Parts: sequence; structure tokens; C-alpha cells
Amino acid sequence: MKTIEAAMAEVIVIGRDDGHTFRELWRVLRQNPHLHLNGEFLTPGHALRAGLGETLQADFVIVLQTWSDEFAPQEITELIGRLLFGRILCCYGPWCTADGRSHDLWPVTFRVPAASAPAVMEQELADFRENIQPLFPMSAGEEVFAHRSRVASIRENAVRRRVLVISDDFELRKTTARILAALNCDPAALPLSRDKIRQYLKSSYNSTEMAILDLDGPTGEVLAGLEVLHASQSQPAGSHIQDGTEGNESLTLEAGPRGNIMLSSRPFNDERSSKAEAGVKNIIGMSVFAASLVTTEITSSSPVSRVIEKTELLFELRGLLNNFSC
Repeated sequence: MKTIEAAMAEVIVIGRDDGHTFRELWRVLRQNPHLHLNGEFLTPGHALRAGLGETLQADFVIVLQTWSDEFAPQEITELIGRLLFGRILCCYGPWCTADGRSHDLWPVTFRVPAASAPAVMEQELADFRENIQPLFPMSAGEEVFAHRSRVASIRENAVRRRVLVISDDFELRKTTARILAALNCDPAALPLSRDKIRQYLKSSYNSTEMAILDLDGPTGEVLAGLEVLHASQSQPAGSHIQDGTEGNESLTLEAGPRGNIMLSSRPFNDERSSKAEAGVKNIIGMSVFAASLVTTEITSSSPVSRVIEKTELLFELRGLLNNFSC
């Protein structure tokens, strides 16, 4: 059995490299000292005919899929059959995300958006080196979500941020808040209710730097929630959202993993407290079909800073918090 110290992973790459979509993934594959690139093939058929899964062994098979229907269904089925207990990652670009036609061909266990692929690859490599078995191809979406949402090894961000999570899905709210707390954020969670969002923004002593709103709820409620968030952005510093219910509001927020996701009058730091604003600085949408939502009624009439994939929540949030200047 391979030990953690000695394990070197053999990698086979299938697909075309357009020089852009999978650039960061290629960086990981080429620079990680524990990975050895053992072959590159244009299609699954080419790899199968070269003996992949028989005479040609691989610890990881990375498939680069730029567009839907790029590979023959029978070749995909045969590849999965040969590597039933192996590690396959089908890394798909934005065109695949937008139309979703290839989703029935690749099990959810194997599907990874190109933007999340480097982080997923590093996590899977860590599992491989620790002799942790990969998920079975028929694993349910919930199992894949839990597997990729492990937070034990996350390095906390240096700056603590206040983030509001809005969704009618209780489990999604809880999971998102847990990940945010592990990423050194101060999360608050609310259902998709215009009145509760407005009350929260009125009651918050410190500036909420980011709101993450579930775009998969009823369109009318989503648009109403976005309207309140956008209205808060136009408020001058030191003001609050007016709705005619001053003095009568009642707001209950959900406690998070450490029980400290309540509203608090303590500042993040003195400098930030002195410049507190009522408005949300960044409005982020989340959806199971992130790329295809970019041009829908919701994001066209009430634009968001970015739409992230729910299925890759851990990696999306980590990248989001590292890259956004709040």
C-alpha cells in the first residue's frame, strides 16, 4: 500500500486545451510535485484504445470538456466502466455549464466546473495521499456536496467580513454559514423575505460587506429581495433603510456553528466602525445553473456582482472571499 510520504499520483489528461479555460488546472498538474503526467489524449476513445484502465494505469483521469457533446456517449460509458473505482474529474467550461446537455453523461461525482477544478484536484490529491477512497460514481448529489464542502484544512482569511446569506433552503443556509464561519467571516442567515432583509439591514450596526442570495427561489421573491439590497447600496453613510415600520420590527436570525451569528454592535475594528455604511457592498447570487442565469430576467433587471455555483460552494466561496476587495 502506498504511504502518504511516497505516494506519487499518475495522471492521464483527456481533451483539448484552449489555453484559457483550464489554465489554472494545468498549473496545478504541472507544478505539484506529487503529480506525474503519464499521458495526454484527445478523446476518451483514444485513451481507451491506448489501454487506459487495462495496460495503462492512472490514479487520476482528468477530462477537459470545452463544450457539450464533445465526446461520444459510448466512449464516456466505457471509460467510466473501466475506471469504476478510480478518480475521474470531468472539468467543464462555461459552455457546458450554460446548456447542461452533458450532465446526463457524466455522473455528478465526476463533474467539476473549470473554475473550481484546481481546488478540487488538490483536495482529491490530498485524499489519495492519505489513502481515502474516492466517491462511488453513483453517489448522490448530497454526498458529493458534503464531500467537497469539508472545511478542516481551510486557511482563514486575514480580514473578518460580515456576510448575509439569504435562502428559503434551510440546509443551504446552514451549510453556507458554516463554510463562511470557517473562512473567518461573520455570517448571518435569513429566509428569502423582503421584510426580513429590510429589517436586518436597518438593525445592523456594522456594514454588511456582502450578501449572498439564492437565485433559485420564486422569481418574484428573488427580485424583491434584490430590490431591497440594491436600495441599501444607495443609502448615504450613517442612514438606514426606510420602510414605514420603524419601532415595530421584530427580527430573528439563525445562530451559526459557534452560536455567534447574531447581530452585534461590536466593530470588526475601529477603522471600519468609523466608516460604517448601511449599504451592502457586494451582492452575490448563487444557483445550481450559475452560468445560464447571467442573462435571465433576474440578473438582467437586478444585476449582481457575480453568480456562483451551489454545487461547488466551498471552492466558490473561498475564491470569492480571496479575490473580492470588500
